[in-house]
Amino acid sequence: MRKKLAAACLAATMLAASAAAEPLTFTYSQVNGRVLSFALDSNPAPLFNDSGFFRIEQLPSADGTFNDAVQFYTADNAGGFLYTDYRNARRASNSGPQLFTGSTAAPQFSPGTFTLFGSSAADRGGTFSIVSNGPAAPGPLAGVGFLPALAGLASLAALRIRRREPAA
Repeated sequence: MRKKLAAACLAATMLAASAAAEPLTFTYSQVNGRVLSFALDSNPAPLFNDSGFFRIEQLPSADGTFNDAVQFYTADNAGGFLYTDYRNARRASNSGPQLFTGSTAAPQFSPGTFTLFGSSAADRGGTFSIVSNGPAAPGPLAGVGFLPALAGLASLAALRIRRREPAA
């Protein structure tokens, strides 16, 4: 009984402690002076992925200019990313290091700065920065994550006290 209760308390605590992904701002400053900026969570859910890249569409734009689609490539596919702004017929395509960790199905981004190399005359490369926007917003149960653990400890204490009492 105690093992089941302890396991239930641990599971409830882990569930309550889960938090949202960290919000990040991605900025690509091209050699030609053009700046591209957009926002994503540190572990976004790709719209499409395969072994070489993943794609995210309808990006929330940091500057209101770009908001279409981005693909991030693995190191085996030359790294870097491809950004497409369909409304303005703009595109940024480059190569360099792989900009994420994890798999293409479950990518994870961390703050950092990377040098990328352009893959066309229009995009001659530049600097790609990932910056944290602060801690993730707390989940709906944040701040009460200790309550299931406290309830479990109280239950265990009650069981122990009951056991110590002499039988009547």
